[in-house]
Amino acid sequence: MTGCVRTGDSVSLARPLLGGDYNTTADRPGFRHETWYRPEADGTGWGQDHLVLNPHGLQNTHLDALNHVAVDGTFYGGRPVADTEQGSADVLAPDGLVTRAIYVDIPHHRGTVWAARPVDGADIDAALAAGGLVLERGDALCLDMGRDRFEAAAGHMLGGP
Repeated sequence: MTGCVRTGDSVSLARPLLGGDYNTTADRPGFRHETWYRPEADGTGWGQDHLVLNPHGLQNTHLDALNHVAVDGTFYGGRPVADTEQGSADVLAPDGLVTRAIYVDIPHHRGTVWAARPVDGADIDAALAAGGLVLERGDALCLDMGRDRFEAAAGHMLGGP
């Protein structure tokens, strides 16, 4: 698979962390950053912070392992849903996670600004073929449907914040 590497470019897939998503409450915000200072008697002190992130909305996201969705009471690898140590990518890839990422820009491939209709497998296959790429086992598919451009022009997808 190393023959697939064409450049040493690093591409960020980061998005800003935001609160107020459709599935948040005051007790369970989409994102919150708290800071405080703790002074010590010897004159030193420590700046502290605490991050809260709900990555299951539409604004914030995360890397899910194959154990995000349970089937018949078990996650990937037969882990029972009652197993609180089942974790996510941190459990399945304890030494780090490295894979080939395939970035597919559907609006660019369609010649549009955003995907005006749902993206399906044929769209992905056509974009891959146009780029001379084949999605292989173990690849990470990074799918761009133009959502940020859509929301900048038309508002939130679900009419929320």
